[in-house]
Amino acid sequence: MTEITLLYFDGCPSWETTNARLGLLASEYRFQLRRVKVESADDAERSQFRGSPTVLVDGRDAFAAGAEPVGLACRLYRDTRRSNSCVRCWLNACEELSAPCGRKSRVLR
Repeated sequence: MTEITLLYFDGCPSWETTNARLGLLASEYRFQLRRVKVESADDAERSQFRGSPTVLVDGRDAFAAGAEPVGLACRLYRDTRRSNSCVRCWLNACEELSAPCGRKSRVLR
């Protein structure tokens, strides 16, 4: 079963919205949703936390491009339509997590 982890910190204005959206997807896709509060710079470093909210799919950052700094900060997603379909893409192709997200042809909308 795929595990989705939502990493966040208190004071993040977006984590609760992300949590609600993931909750809806969890019932549709039947995955386990874990929530992890990042409370310190040490926690951020240990978990490779690239800002709140961060979504991990089976332990991998679903949206990382590779250049994002690690630390306690807000994380901005410039294109929420892409982000929503990207989560679905990752869920549809979770057995192929090494494939770059967005290059799959089976993205659900």
